[in-house]
Amino acid sequence: MSLTKDDLDAAIENCAREPIHVPSLVQPHGYLFACDADGWIVTHVSSNVANLTGKAIKPLFGTSLPAILGEPAVDALAQSVQAAGGDTCLPGRVFATRIKGQKGLFDASVHVFNGRRIVEIEPVREGRITQPLDLVRTILAKLQQARSLGELCEHTVHRIKDLIGYDRVMIYRFLGDGSGQVIAEAREDDIEPFMNLRYPASDIPQQARELYKKNWVRVVGNVHAPSCAVVAGPDAGSRPVDLSFSALRSVSPVHIEYLKNMRVGASMSISIIAGGELWGLIACHHRTANLVAANVRAAAELLGQVFSLQIQTVEGIEAYVTMRAARALLDRVVAEFPVEGDLMENLSSRLEQLASFIHSDGIGVWLNRDWRGIGETPSIAEIPGLAAFVDRQRKDETFATHQLGADYAASYKWGVNISGLMAIPLSHTSGNFLFFFRKEVSQVVDWGGNPEKQAIPAASGKLSPRNSFALWKQEVRGQSLPWTSRERLIADTLRVYLLDIIVRFRDVIMEERRQAELRVRLQASELNHRVKGTLELIQSLVTRGSEDAPSVQAFVMALHSRLQSIALAHDAISMTNGSEVRHLFETAFSAQLPSAAQLVLEGPEIRLDAKAYTVLALCVHELVTNAVKHGALSTHDGHLSVRWIADANGRLLLHWEEASVPAPVISEKSAVGLNIIKRSIPHSLGGEADVRFDRTGLKARFVIPARFVATTSPRAVKSHSNLVRTTLHRPLDGFALLVVEDQMLTATELEETLFERGACSVELAGTVEKALDCLDRKPPDAAILDVDLGDDTSFQIADELSQRSIPFVFAASDAERALIPAKFQEIAIVSKPYSPDQVSDLLKEALMPHLIRAVLTKLF
Repeated sequence: MSLTKDDLDAAIENCAREPIHVPSLVQPHGYLFACDADGWIVTHVSSNVANLTGKAIKPLFGTSLPAILGEPAVDALAQSVQAAGGDTCLPGRVFATRIKGQKGLFDASVHVFNGRRIVEIEPVREGRITQPLDLVRTILAKLQQARSLGELCEHTVHRIKDLIGYDRVMIYRFLGDGSGQVIAEAREDDIEPFMNLRYPASDIPQQARELYKKNWVRVVGNVHAPSCAVVAGPDAGSRPVDLSFSALRSVSPVHIEYLKNMRVGASMSISIIAGGELWGLIACHHRTANLVAANVRAAAELLGQVFSLQIQTVEGIEAYVTMRAARALLDRVVAEFPVEGDLMENLSSRLEQLASFIHSDGIGVWLNRDWRGIGETPSIAEIPGLAAFVDRQRKDETFATHQLGADYAASYKWGVNISGLMAIPLSHTSGNFLFFFRKEVSQVVDWGGNPEKQAIPAASGKLSPRNSFALWKQEVRGQSLPWTSRERLIADTLRVYLLDIIVRFRDVIMEERRQAELRVRLQASELNHRVKGTLELIQSLVTRGSEDAPSVQAFVMALHSRLQSIALAHDAISMTNGSEVRHLFETAFSAQLPSAAQLVLEGPEIRLDAKAYTVLALCVHELVTNAVKHGALSTHDGHLSVRWIADANGRLLLHWEEASVPAPVISEKSAVGLNIIKRSIPHSLGGEADVRFDRTGLKARFVIPARFVATTSPRAVKSHSNLVRTTLHRPLDGFALLVVEDQMLTATELEETLFERGACSVELAGTVEKALDCLDRKPPDAAILDVDLGDDTSFQIADELSQRSIPFVFAASDAERALIPAKFQEIAIVSKPYSPDQVSDLLKEALMPHLIRAVLTKLF
């Protein structure tokens, strides 16, 4: 019987609509039980269950599954579902368990979907790998070392072939048109290679691709084995069991025939999902029947998930490097672009410069129905129609095609042989574009079989898959070189920059600018309010301080000291530990603390908001200054204790007690310092300040309301004066450090900072090679690694430091933080541009074990 073209098209369409998620068939190497979603009452079984139970099927319906399989096995399955974290579609698995009435061991899984609890059981195969996760750990270490997509894929296919023992393992990547291409392959020597072959999109229909997104692993243990029916009980209802997430689900008969035509006896596929989309498949073929054991499939599933994450990481790094290079060039274009003049003239005069970003044979700009172009481009008469076509296709995004004739038939009438088009929109509303054109390029594409013979009619009139997969070369005409993902990224970057340039010429963007300016004014108003408050405080210090100063010099020195304390408070708020009360006291004491002073600081970690921190900083400055000049810190016999807690209402309670001091010389009536101590917290924060002098020294109690307390920690920490000085003055004292930074001026400034904070040596490296050489020549105590090293990253250095157990921190901007691999997520990050205090604080924390040993040595 022969089929007409219409019959064949209808058969292909029916194949695409085949409900493969409800085949009512399972593979014979396992057994299936379906129960109600809320319990374990059996509603469906696979027809081969009698081989497991030794009983007829009919009596099983309505029976509790524990009565069939045994309480221990079902309890283990129930616990595995809970361990899955509440995602009922995610199978809970139990390996090597006992089944009631059976001598051997079984692997079992359970998942809940579409109103049914589905249990699948497989006998444990002899000779399987007993500890596949040990192999997985080895494989993962190899995958993490890959530096490029090709290297990653090559590692993966060989490692998975070792894991499952199949004849061939391929990585099959989906292309933009839905077809796929083999980009990596590991195979036995005596079978033909499939490397670089392409396969049409119809080989994997859309509904099959959706199931690949749900099931990470699909296995066909024996292509020639007959399937087993899923039998419904009398109370099961008419709705078939949805096997979307089933491991035993039988595949489509068309797919079985497809595998037979390829002379494949067993197959397994592992999904590659990147960004929520099906990126490709790890396809595994064996010439004879070969069922991969359940626990090995679980290990392969883990590998597939890790590989998918690695794909996203590698592609993300490659995209970042591409965009960074494009932005560096575009920054120069924008810097040179005139801020005045005619927009069209400014753009058209830079077409050659813009053409350097993306390989093309012609480029032109269509702006406000005006056209300028250079190279191979259509005539001006053809541009309005092309712009209208692109405007209909795009969704405020870059439009690209390498077969323009197939998409826009009018291009066949042009006087130039153009087949490739990339159109970058230059506005959000009207059809203005920057066009890149490419000429036709005759290409030869290697296919695995003739792509035009996607299916053949069977004698029954139904669809049968193609039966030839031999190398078939196709000469492709009417196409240009495809636009690569790298070029599309550059185009998107170019679009952002050009839109930014054009923003001043577009009315619709002017409204967005007005809104932005309004936000800036609001922010400026808030900043102005804060600045005014600071200026008022300074004015008060100038006015009141001059009244009590014995001389102009004394007044200037006191004013300078107070202003410096305010400035330090403002600077500290931006640091990771800036608003913490202990940090405030340590900073205040660091510059004035006598070497022989007796000082105790004790209190938990409590952070204040910006306003309270600034007010308290000025108050603490006055207290410290008075203590050093006239109080407990002015004599060898003096003693100062500063303690703070958070009370039950969340308020900060702070106690200042001086002892064994000379008679106080400060005037309680007129001194500016005393007024600041007594009045700043009550006046500015609505808190309390109780300040008094007795014969032993100054005693003070302060209360800051809870609304100014940002965070608290219940754990109190006590430190003495010698510990305070050690950690403050030279926190990196005696340590050898490595700085990996590609910008020389930045590196030398950071070197100076580290020496100031006590580093005994600082090695500078601007490249990965030099940094690794430094590690071999003179390993440091710690390192700071700039994530972005121009054309490379510092992650290879981080791997080497981790292996040597050398602590390190990353340095990154906000945009670069997303590039840091998951294995380094716990590593501290120094914000760029560098803050000296943050650098030393985070390095000090990384070096804490060494610091503790150093401090204990000095104490004892």
